[in-house]
Amino acid sequence: MPKKVIEGFLRQLRREIASRFHPGDHFPALRELSASYGISYRVVHKAVRQLCAEGLLEARPNRGITVRSRCSPTDVTGKKIAFISGHNYRVHYEGFFAGVKEVAESEGVVASLVVNSRTDASSTSFGDYLLGLGVDGVLTLLLTDSALPLLYAHDRGLDIVSDFPFEELPILPAVFGDDYRYGRDVAQRAVSAGCKDILVVSLVADEERPGRAFFQRRYKGINAVLKENPGGRVRRANVASPGFAHEMNAFFSDFSAKSSVVTMDYDSIPVIASWFYRSGIKVTDANFIIYDAPERRLDYYGLPPLQTVAPSFREWGAAMTRKLIAKWKTGSFAEPLWQKI
Repeated sequence: MPKKVIEGFLRQLRREIASRFHPGDHFPALRELSASYGISYRVVHKAVRQLCAEGLLEARPNRGITVRSRCSPTDVTGKKIAFISGHNYRVHYEGFFAGVKEVAESEGVVASLVVNSRTDASSTSFGDYLLGLGVDGVLTLLLTDSALPLLYAHDRGLDIVSDFPFEELPILPAVFGDDYRYGRDVAQRAVSAGCKDILVVSLVADEERPGRAFFQRRYKGINAVLKENPGGRVRRANVASPGFAHEMNAFFSDFSAKSSVVTMDYDSIPVIASWFYRSGIKVTDANFIIYDAPERRLDYYGLPPLQTVAPSFREWGAAMTRKLIAKWKTGSFAEPLWQKI
């Protein structure tokens, strides 16, 4: 039987042990496993011997097989991670995956990128799809409607780390940005430079975007700082809105040393950069503030180097990967399950 089939069978058994059994429980006999999985007795015997060597199972003559541990801290070399993006914006998911791959390779873990094109991402069939990927763990990016299938796969032993917390799924580990804090940092950077007329630009309206709660927390952080510093004001503009060009023309016509533009998503950076170009306004890290980007330092054509306020996509992906690998090394996810970066 091909090596990858044996590895896949071992992966299934490890998930079964982690999700369905407790130490001391009786484990199915070899012939029962062979019949249930449709795999030869020889391969089942080899797999069980491997799991005994890992400390998960114990086999004794006349006593059968028992579970010793639901998860044994082992060398993570050779484990597999699938990083699944819920959207197809290349700059975004490649930035995250750069961090995933960097950490994974340093630990001998194999990482693969999957851009989801399935239309059933909110159903349990998507959970079966995740379980069938043949990986030890999954990292998700913007699978905002997938709480049910993620829970389904999680309950069947698949290790999952999301890029945002599902309020209805508190048992699912997540690594996400501290949006309120970084929203405050955005406003503080502007206010410290004397910029109190702040225009916040995003690609689409909040109600049209996935993960919109993130953006709402960012706005709260910005507004909190402006309340602490009277005389300031904040406005919003959406690139996709019909009146966007008129809003930008009015804002840049009155642009002064007290003005600042904040881009809330990477997509809107080139749009705002073009308005600085055509207006002949010198860019600084106070009048053009970048919330986040693929890298912490943004080198964009025609702009001076700018530092993002929030962690980069690469840093975010790396943090998600470290949380997953730490679980494999210790046997459990570190608290808090919802980790802010």
